[in-house]
Amino acid sequence: MKKLLPCTALVMCAGMACAQAEEKNDWHFNIGAMYEIENVEGYGEDMDGLAEPSVYFNAANGPWRIALAYYQEGPVDYSAGKRGTWFDRPELEVHYQFLENDDFSFGLTGGFRNYGYHYVDEPGKDTANMQRWKIAPDWDVKLT
Repeated sequence: MKKLLPCTALVMCAGMACAQAEEKNDWHFNIGAMYEIENVEGYGEDMDGLAEPSVYFNAANGPWRIALAYYQEGPVDYSAGKRGTWFDRPELEVHYQFLENDDFSFGLTGGFRNYGYHYVDEPGKDTANMQRWKIAPDWDVKLT
């Protein structure tokens, strides 16, 4: 018991010193949702338009940025409460900033996007998919 208290105190002091010396490396997040409605036929009896719901999630930590999004778009017959042909679009982007200063910055973004089409009252299959993959450099050069 005599050695337990000093050993515990020593471990706690060492832990506090390490915790204070540790570099602060926080993640920053934001999340959101939006529902956009476009009425393309005015305020008549048969109000048709577009419905575009979307949600997103972004995270950043130091040179890393990650973005996730889910988006839909398609026509809507508001008076009948039905959707026409529409598509889903989930996306993922990962960005790494290699160099950043006042005069020059350089980064690289990789991403994936999937379009899932859902056909309503049209001949052919009920769904179809299209995918896009990307790797894209980005830079900013300050010219004086």
